[in-house]
Amino acid sequence: MAKPIFSLFTLKAEVLLLMVLLLLFTSQTFQQTCESFLFSENESPPERAFCPISFVNLDNKCQSFTTINKQKKGSTCSTKSDCYFAYMNCVNQKCVPMLRLPGDSCVDDNQCLFNIVPANRKTMVDMVRPKCINNKCQLYKVVKRNDGEECFVDDNINTVYDCKDGYVCYKCCESWKPVKSKCVPKVKAKKGESCSNPSADNSIIPTFKICESGLYCKTMNDGSQLCTETLPKGANCANSESVCEEGTICRQNSPSDKTMTCQKSASYGESCVLNSDCTHSSSALVRCYNNKCTRWYGIEINGICKANDECYSGYCSTAGKCAERPSTPCSGSAYCQNSNYNNYCACGGKSSSNSPGKCVDSCLGAMIDVTTCLYNQGLLGSDFYGGLGFLQYVDEDSSLFTRCRYAFSRHYSCLRKSWIAAGIPTKGDMAGIDLDAYSVDASPIVPDEANQHQISFGLIFIIMILINFVILQ
Repeated sequence: MAKPIFSLFTLKAEVLLLMVLLLLFTSQTFQQTCESFLFSENESPPERAFCPISFVNLDNKCQSFTTINKQKKGSTCSTKSDCYFAYMNCVNQKCVPMLRLPGDSCVDDNQCLFNIVPANRKTMVDMVRPKCINNKCQLYKVVKRNDGEECFVDDNINTVYDCKDGYVCYKCCESWKPVKSKCVPKVKAKKGESCSNPSADNSIIPTFKICESGLYCKTMNDGSQLCTETLPKGANCANSESVCEEGTICRQNSPSDKTMTCQKSASYGESCVLNSDCTHSSSALVRCYNNKCTRWYGIEINGICKANDECYSGYCSTAGKCAERPSTPCSGSAYCQNSNYNNYCACGGKSSSNSPGKCVDSCLGAMIDVTTCLYNQGLLGSDFYGGLGFLQYVDEDSSLFTRCRYAFSRHYSCLRKSWIAAGIPTKGDMAGIDLDAYSVDASPIVPDEANQHQISFGLIFIIMILINFVILQ
């Protein structure tokens, strides 16, 4: 059988061809190993790309946030988009900041924040939003009325005609704004007595029945309403048709004791079984995790953890302790997001590079510091103001901002630090913000136990509910 004949020349040629093909493939594969939309202030970012904190992307240039923010306040506009910033609106053809609390300066009623959400509106004055009076956001004047007198809101003179103690404005709470009604006596009903009231369209309403302390108005099987005892603290409430006394809820005694009793809701750090056991569970800031009421991203450095979202730093190490995030290489933002990093890829402040990039920390712990501070001022726990670009928020004339300045400083300085750590140099400053405020060792801001009310912003301006940077794509 004839043997195949190989020449040294043929073998060398084939090896050389293979090497050339491999080199071409490698060059095409790695000639652009990093893509990003995070730019340094010295670059020319395309539309929808981001500049560092303290800068905004305007006309494909990174321009000073402080300068543009100052220019836009009071500038002429036709629509909201002319004002650039999310916290501003176009009012009477002028860009004006929103988010003003009672006592803050204003030029228009729409700047003033409504002070109580619908669920907490218990009196007539609670139902009326503050108004811009003499260039200040102010609550309406309250005038108390007697039995049988009309109770209503007079917008012409910014006055609420409410009822004196012991009386109630009947029909007042059927809509967001009261209609003319009458002050009627509140009569305390005892255990077993009727607590039903006439329908709102009756022409004569002699009394308004409410149950005495320790009782609640229960609807019976036959449709009648009777004052019934509430369950006292410590009472077994499993399968009970009654409700727990005011200030307590029905919850499991402990993770090991499944008995359901009326107890106070669990405070921050106390034992729990369900999210609803925690005092601020409705805020979306607190949850029951590992049988303790904890804040999202609320465990300090070196604290015991099982998941990243427990840690203020956003990183739970393989040793089970909260730690600073290690540097993570990336080729694009999808990699950072898919690697449980919840962040974005930086290519040294450019759109692309031939070298791997680094994931940029989105500072969720410090972001929730802001959300928590705003919650402690009365906002809903899901509301967040801030972020990159035109989502940045600084308003020295808003007490909402000045009261939470330290929280905004933490968040913005954390973002700046994370960009620098990812290889994006930045040296900008930001009037009103301390860009050196962040420390990974800081104690997280927690919901205030005294916070009882929340502010509702209606539909007048944009509510930014951010889980991350808010990427405008």
